[in-house]
Amino acid sequence: MGTKSKIESFEQTTKTLHGHRRRLDDRINFSSILNSATNAIILTDQDGVISFVNQQTTELFGYEQDELIGLKIEMLLPERFQHRYVDHRKDYNTNQKIREMGISLNLFACRKDGTEFPCEVGLSPLKTADGDYVVCGLHDISIRKHAEGALFC
Repeated sequence: MGTKSKIESFEQTTKTLHGHRRRLDDRINFSSILNSATNAIILTDQDGVISFVNQQTTELFGYEQDELIGLKIEMLLPERFQHRYVDHRKDYNTNQKIREMGISLNLFACRKDGTEFPCEVGLSPLKTADGDYVVCGLHDISIRKHAEGALFC
């Protein structure tokens, strides 16, 4: 390899490393913003594999972040709903848009300890250079449901 080729190779490697560093910096900033959110935020690929969760997600569900990364999002649902969710996910992937999930349904999620809680879920598509993702925002509505029940008793 000649001197010119070595220099070009070095320049390309330097550009690549700077690009990786920028993406890492962007991810750190992105993670910091998402970790400050009051709702659980979960990022999945189109197969439902979790690639990111914020701090609120770990607190709400009782898992550590590394326990959730790589799992299917269905694992955060009560077992009786998991098979139906796979079909809902496939339907969403064919018509991705920002929307609330299950507007007329009572939705539930399941913590690591097996306890269930009612929730509201919003979905948003996210297209990146690395592929298509779904951003899931989840809010525990247990207190509101309890208050609504008290109003109608």
